[in-house]
Amino acid sequence: MRGAGIGLIGLLLAGGIIFYMMWGGSGNPGYVRPALEAKRDAEVMTNAVSGRDEKGAAVTESITYEMSNKGAVVKTVVAGGAMDKKYGLKPGDVITEIGPLGVDQFGGSQGSAGEFMQASYARPESWTVLRGGQKIRLPEERDTPVSNTAASNTPAPTAATQEPAAPGVAPVQRMNPKKQALDVVKQIEQH
Repeated sequence: MRGAGIGLIGLLLAGGIIFYMMWGGSGNPGYVRPALEAKRDAEVMTNAVSGRDEKGAAVTESITYEMSNKGAVVKTVVAGGAMDKKYGLKPGDVITEIGPLGVDQFGGSQGSAGEFMQASYARPESWTVLRGGQKIRLPEERDTPVSNTAASNTPAPTAATQEPAAPGVAPVQRMNPKKQALDVVKQIEQH
């Protein structure tokens, strides 16, 4: 009997030491906790880089949209979903630019738009959206109140804008930085 009691105590002691080494105790994190934290951090980073939310779902699953000649028209937005949290998209928004590219520049197909949305979500890029007839940048202006009487008489922005000049001096042409970047890309593609 005595040998069995010592064996049982030895077994319990060995189990306690193994538990302490794996899960840690006061002042010792063990091996399992840091590994689980590293796994969680890696999943968060991987999801962010691949355009997925914290649950691993593609961010484009949090909205439905249709392509039109104006852009991608948002039909529904999942409340608390990835697109709601990051961009504050609302039904009726018309996505006209994703990052530096206009929706018309990537073929205008639903699949291409979704791919660009997913890729852009992973980067710190702004989107241009028409909301209530007013052009806003998301996520920066997501909380900007939109008036129903948006300036429809305002001319569309051009690639170059004119700086006011002194009398007798020709106006200076200033290029839109997005337009400049796209022109460089097009020149590279032509070579």
